[in-house]
Amino acid sequence: MRECLDEARGLLFLARLRGSGEPVGYLYCRLVASGPTFDLGPIRGDVDSLVVSDRARGAGIGTDLLAACSTELQRRGCSYWSIGVVEANSDAARLYERVGFRPWIREMLGRLDQPH
Repeated sequence: MRECLDEARGLLFLARLRGSGEPVGYLYCRLVASGPTFDLGPIRGDVDSLVVSDRARGAGIGTDLLAACSTELQRRGCSYWSIGVVEANSDAARLYERVGFRPWIREMLGRLDQPH
């Protein structure tokens, strides 16, 4: 992450608690070149991580972080962004769908020590 930030290939947004300034969440987004397979413009955002502290969840912080990121990506000329979510994390998936994300690529995981 630091390397991407140092080379201006990433964006970091920090949410702080009003009054105390205590950090309660962050969003990190990588700026990636679009490949030849999909015409997504020259660069797109890929939200690598979005974290909100347990006690701050449900207060709109994740939504605000995503909105700030979307605004900055558009300012930089991006037309698309992506985000990954673990299938079992239905709360996060609902949040991402509320802000406009839709299923795109299905990624799967398998154990190597299991019979095929």
